[in-house]
Amino acid sequence: MRQTKKCSSTYISVAICMLIIELFNYDNARYIIKPLLTIVLILYMHNNTRPSLNRSLVTFALGFSFIGDVLLLIPDKPNYFIFGLVAFLLAHICYIITFITNFKPNETYLTSRPITAIISIVFVSAGLLYSFLFKYLGEMLIPVTIYMVIIITMVVTATLRSSLVGKKSFYSVLSGSFFFLISDSILAINKFAIKVPFSGFWIMLTYMLAQYLIIDGMRKYLIKKN
Repeated sequence: MRQTKKCSSTYISVAICMLIIELFNYDNARYIIKPLLTIVLILYMHNNTRPSLNRSLVTFALGFSFIGDVLLLIPDKPNYFIFGLVAFLLAHICYIITFITNFKPNETYLTSRPITAIISIVFVSAGLLYSFLFKYLGEMLIPVTIYMVIIITMVVTATLRSSLVGKKSFYSVLSGSFFFLISDSILAINKFAIKVPFSGFWIMLTYMLAQYLIIDGMRKYLIKKN
C-alpha cells in the first residue's frame, strides 16, 4: 500500500509539472519531465504486482509509449512523427493483447445493451473524426487510418474486459482507453486540421490520465488475480 501511494504521488507530481510546462511552453524542461511519466508507471506496475504475461505486455506497452513520447518531442521532423506513431501503435497492440486475455465471450456482469452502446459511441465518434480529418490527411491518410483502427480496437477490447475482471479494474481501464482516444483525437485535429487552443495542455492531460487509469486498472486486476 505504501509503495502504491508513493508511486501514485510521484506520478501526480510529474504530471502537474508536465501541465505547467505545457501551459508556459518550457521547452527544455519538457525533454526531461515527459519521459519520466512512463518510467514512473513502469515502476508503479513492477512494485505492486508479481511477474506475469499481463505485466510483461503492459511493460512493453509503456516501453513503446516511452519511445513514442521521446520521438514526438522532436519538432518539425516528419519522419520522427511517423516513428512516434508506430511506437504508440505498438503500445496499443500490446494493450489489445493484454485486454484480450482478460475476457471470455458471454461471461460478463454487463448486459449486451451497455456494451453495444459503448462500442457504438466509439465507432460513431471515430467515424465523425475520420470524416472531418479525411481531406486534411494527404499522404498521411493510410498511416492515420491504420492507427485509428488499432486504437478503436483497443477501446473495444477494453470494453469486453468486463467478463473476467472486477468492476474497479474494468471501469479504470475503460476510462483510460477513452482518454487515450480523446488525446489522440486532439493531437490529430491540431496537427492536421485546425489549431486547438492550449492543445499541448489538453493532449497531455488526457494522455496522462489515460496511461495512469489503464495501468492502475491492470494493477487492480493483477492483484486480485494473484
